[in-house]
Amino acid sequence: RTVFDPNDWKKFRSSYRIVRNLQSMFTSGVIRGLWLELTAVSAISTIVLVWNMFLLPEFASQPHTAFLGPVHLPTLPFTISSPALGLLLVFRTNTCYARWKDAGQAWMAIAQHCKSLARMGLTYV
Repeated sequence: RTVFDPNDWKKFRSSYRIVRNLQSMFTSGVIRGLWLELTAVSAISTIVLVWNMFLLPEFASQPHTAFLGPVHLPTLPFTISSPALGLLLVFRTNTCYARWKDAGQAWMAIAQHCKSLARMGLTYV
């Protein structure tokens, strides 16, 4: 694992970290792995937006295109996937909390060993 030193923490807390994150977005392993799905969702969303906002008002004014209406995306896929995404978020949060707790326990063990070492040193003197 990477260990942060004070300079790394200053860089991490910087208010410009959002710019760095956006610049490195396309080199991310997650985005490189999901580029096809992200492109498909973005393309479909853009097509629906352009149709409903710009093209539909033009076609709706003509009488022979009255059968054309707004495009609606079904809500069923979002409804079905919401619990799975919620559980994924909970498991990820629990994993982060467990790592934080393990780090705290390791730090307490180090502090206890230092105190014991100091006591042994004072006893020896």
